[in-house]
Amino acid sequence: MAVREKQEESLGISGFNLHYAKYIKYSAVLKISGQVVSLSDCLKYQVLTFTLISQGDFFTFAKKPVTMIDRIKFDENFQYFDKEIVVEIIDIFESEYQERFTNIEKNIEENDFVQLKFNAHSLKGVVANFMDPVAIEFSRKMDEVARNKEEKGLRELFTELKVSCDSLLEELRKIRKEFTS
Repeated sequence: MAVREKQEESLGISGFNLHYAKYIKYSAVLKISGQVVSLSDCLKYQVLTFTLISQGDFFTFAKKPVTMIDRIKFDENFQYFDKEIVVEIIDIFESEYQERFTNIEKNIEENDFVQLKFNAHSLKGVVANFMDPVAIEFSRKMDEVARNKEEKGLRELFTELKVSCDSLLEELRKIRKEFTS
């Protein structure tokens, strides 16, 4: 079977939209599998979702697109609001977005845990409205770390929080477009 056919077959089986194939040794697959297991937190929060599919002498690595917002819960949360109100809420989030993260980053740089707790807690409340479990979890962790004044891993957590909220913002922009068209 030609590589292109194997690619189409593996994508059809998995429901994924990206294909990467490379001839590798089985021992390398075990090593990769170990790395996948070490990414369990990412997988648990669906930051990364991927699989390895056996194709005889090589494996297909496929990354599945991830939706951050639980759309069913999102729709339930905003079911009594006019679309214009939901759009306004999204607009407010977007307009405050950069300042929120600038403040959080400044709080981290200055080890100002009082303000970090305030800003992280505020972000957590706002993000919770949009039903994004990944962003909610990272903002909850940031709130907890600030409350406990833990410096270790703070930069990495900030990066994870920012990445998850960037993805949330992109999804909110799509929802906004859907609501305004």
